Amino acid sequence: MEHGALDAGRAIGVAVLKKLENDAGMLSDLYVTPSHRGRVFGRRLLEHIVTVARRERLVRLHLEPPSAFADATRLYEGLGWKRGPDLPPVEGPMIGPDCSYILDLVPGNSHV
Repeated sequence: MEHGALDAGRAIGVAVLKKLENDAGMLSDLYVTPSHRGRVFGRRLLEHIVTVARRERLVRLHLEPPSAFADATRLYEGLGWKRGPDLPPVEGPMIGPDCSYILDLVPGNSHV
């Protein structure tokens, strides 16, 4: 499920939520244009995805960002996401995911 963020009717962000097995979901993409970063749009988009996941009765969410995106990882941690296991390095010129985060949506549920 793709979800977007708008500012004055202009698309400035996107998040993609994929359902996984065992009532889990994966936030496979979260992007906000550079001109709109640090201005609550990413936070609102992430909060919206969590609301949608709860409405879909998912019990946990996963995401795999590059740890080099320090502002994003601070956002995840500030919203209660817990750092999961590190991922193997990705070869190539692009910055790839090297860490994981998990957000338990059901109180008392812990899978980190």
